[in-house]
Amino acid sequence: MPYIGKSPTPVPLSASDLNDDIISLAKMAGGTDGNLITYDASGNPVAVATGDDGQVLTSAGAGNPCLFEAAAAGGKIGQVVQAFLPTTVSIAVLNTWTDIAGLSKAITPSATDSKILISAVTYGGMSGSGSCMTFRLLRTSTVIGVATGGGGTQPHGYGSHQHRAGRAQYCDNIQFIDSPSTTSATTYKLQWNIEYSGSTTNYLNRTGDDNNSPGYDGRTCSSITLWEILA
Repeated sequence: MPYIGKSPTPVPLSASDLNDDIISLAKMAGGTDGNLITYDASGNPVAVATGDDGQVLTSAGAGNPCLFEAAAAGGKIGQVVQAFLPTTVSIAVLNTWTDIAGLSKAITPSATDSKILISAVTYGGMSGSGSCMTFRLLRTSTVIGVATGGGGTQPHGYGSHQHRAGRAQYCDNIQFIDSPSTTSATTYKLQWNIEYSGSTTNYLNRTGDDNNSPGYDGRTCSSITLWEILA
């Protein structure tokens, strides 16, 4: 800018010389698509390099700019599969562990360090008294998630109680976290058993009477659900 006479002494621009909200985006210097602006350890503005699709913005700690990095996988649900049993099944063999038809499901873990959360619920009744309906969980042929028995007590996974004959129906459930340490298809299944004495038949998803009376003897559903928990 031309002046008549002596040029004025240059004075540095200060924050007080600018009104708030006066600088628009159009007045800012151009940058790289996807970059973010942050501050370095000296308080100076710096750009955060553009990340890739699916990455998240993380802190690199005091004195360092933020970074775009891959999201941590720990604790995420990798997949969920389920076997659902809406029909009735029965067992009448005493003291013999028997597979429950329809309550078996395979899952293929995506990594060897994944864990499998097994959640199972069963509903059952019996035609007579004096017996006990019990259940246990297996990974292929290996029994898992059972109590440690002592003396004549047989270890069970869950549901070790006497069921009342007639119109009674009981709900039993188990939740267990397993570490199969494999990426091969792995099958989890439920078995059940009649213990002690008594000439009875045990049922899943119905009462012993099952006489279709209004308000009584309702039919139910059982299931086993497998959740892959990523490391």
